[in-house]
Amino acid sequence: MPRIPSDKPKVGLVLGKFMPLHNGHLALIRFAAQRCDRLIVLLGVTAGEPISGPRRLQWLREALADQPTIELRYVDDEFPQSATASRVVSKAWADYLRVTAPGLTHIFTSEPYGDYVAEYLGIEHVCFDQPRATVPVSASLIRENPVKYWDYIPAAVRPWLVPKVCLMGPESTGKSTLAARLAAYFDTTYIEEQARYMMSNTAECTPELLLAIGEAQARGVQQQARRANRILFCDSDLETTRVYGRYLFGQELEFPAWVEEWQRYDFYLFPEIDVPYVQDGSRLGEHTRTTALRDQFFAAMQATGVPYAVITGPDWDDRFRQAVAAVRARYPDLPAHPTP
Repeated sequence: MPRIPSDKPKVGLVLGKFMPLHNGHLALIRFAAQRCDRLIVLLGVTAGEPISGPRRLQWLREALADQPTIELRYVDDEFPQSATASRVVSKAWADYLRVTAPGLTHIFTSEPYGDYVAEYLGIEHVCFDQPRATVPVSASLIRENPVKYWDYIPAAVRPWLVPKVCLMGPESTGKSTLAARLAAYFDTTYIEEQARYMMSNTAECTPELLLAIGEAQARGVQQQARRANRILFCDSDLETTRVYGRYLFGQELEFPAWVEEWQRYDFYLFPEIDVPYVQDGSRLGEHTRTTALRDQFFAAMQATGVPYAVITGPDWDDRFRQAVAAVRARYPDLPAHPTP
């Protein structure tokens, strides 16, 4: 291993995909920053990856906001990839770094490939926690099961990974009450149906108002996702708003991309219409509880391709128990709670 003169400024590099960024990455970065005069963190992005490069770069910026001297860089060149240490891949990166980051003296990794990159560049490799004893997690494990590895996910990343459970269906089926009860039971938060606050008089409903409701719902999801604890419950979704657009106005509502993105759900609960209808002043009327309209909601939910569970029966407490059981079956790594 090359020895760097002690009087030469130490310029370090941390290279990664950060997909997603987790506490192990941050431990490595902070370890490297403490041992360098200057540190570059380089995000490598390849086309077709499940999490976009700009989003990952924003995660790094937010998580490292208290480290302003760290230089963040981004590269989306089509470098060869390998899941294991590879001389071919390491040489490609070394050739790139020799031109774009001259003056490097150290590379910090938790992977064997660091030896190869350091060899090709003539710099030192400092290996940090290769067995992952300090932070026993990997990005692939988090992608597969964010609930199980929630404690290893930085606050900047959690809103994007928290599983979102949506309660969807016709009016007056207990969705709002169920969302609140589930959030309390699982020690998390929920987003209320924004139409309740935006439509004080049902006669005021227009296509423009439905579009505004869809955007308000997305903003609510954004806000509550930052407060969520392993799971987020959502009362209503865009598909509900679209069904009303077709039913009331014969229109297909179109929403901005950011609204679509924040209202993608991971699991649905569909409370059936087998309970009495109650008019609370914000509802369109009992005519919205017809089997035909119920079937439109159900078909819209199925069209998303997202797993779902149907909640049935006239007993409200039993419906709650059904919902808890369905959520537990879908997310078995949620912390244990007493039987409801």
